[in-house]
Amino acid sequence: MVHTGFEDAVRRTLCTAGPYAALGAAALLLLNPIDANEAPELVIADGPLKRCVLPHCKALREPYRPTPWAANKHANTLLGPLRALAIPGRYSRQLIITLDGGTIGLDWWMGCDHHSYSPPDMPVLLVIHGINGGSHEGYVKWACAAAASKGWRAVAMCNRGCNGVPLTAPRGYSATNTHDLHRVIQSIKGRFPSAPIFAAGYSMGGISLTKYLAEADSGLFDVAHTSSTPALSTTRAPSFSGSGLVAA
Repeated sequence: MVHTGFEDAVRRTLCTAGPYAALGAAALLLLNPIDANEAPELVIADGPLKRCVLPHCKALREPYRPTPWAANKHANTLLGPLRALAIPGRYSRQLIITLDGGTIGLDWWMGCDHHSYSPPDMPVLLVIHGINGGSHEGYVKWACAAAASKGWRAVAMCNRGCNGVPLTAPRGYSATNTHDLHRVIQSIKGRFPSAPIFAAGYSMGGISLTKYLAEADSGLFDVAHTSSTPALSTTRAPSFSGSGLVAA
């Protein structure tokens, strides 16, 4: 089972300095209100793309209204690491060796990598973390838990050198290195060939996923795509041709 010292360290800190941290957080909320009545400033050249997209982005044209209990940058900074503690859960780690000798981690949520967890054709959600992140991040854990609540399998990709994954090759990871993502999807497809695979990327993970989809659509990658779940077969499937994914 995968478990890092991050959560233990945060819990020890909260136990010893919890009351002081609570007072400090309250002070930051009261003394540093955010300007919530201004619309976001958009820096984009005028042109057909702006005229086509902007009318459909209502949130970009209205005043920003933050969550009342996280109304400024300080509160958001404090709440960031705490969300990882708000949900319990454990992973089982699978290590994948790439052609250049690199190592990637696949962290399966709550034992869902076992075939007895759910039918073999249940969907799999692949979550790709942001820069220097990993499966321990709160946004990853909550995404995995949301998928599990529907009976799906959920797995987090941990890049080379992230969250305890060893560095075993000279090359590290980057947003443009989509070969590792391709290898991960191949591995998932190999373990659950009849399961449709969905993917969600956060920050840098989203950039990598977008690049991978474009490259797969142009024929650079080719992962056999099969799904025995008719309800998940949509007209959008051809745009993900070769990626091995149903949607992302």
